[in-house]
Amino acid sequence: MKILLDELNALKLSLINVEIGKKRKSFGLVFKIISSIYTVKLAK
Repeated sequence: MKILLDELNALKLSLINVEIGKKRKSFGLVFKIISSIYTVKLAK
């Protein structure tokens, strides 16, 4: 029974993470672009 509860909690957490991820996706995209620009500058 405890395993089932752990599974449900994990599912709930992943759903929350998906919701947060949707909000952060645009921010993450900007961050990726910025970090890739920095990576290119450092590589030169």
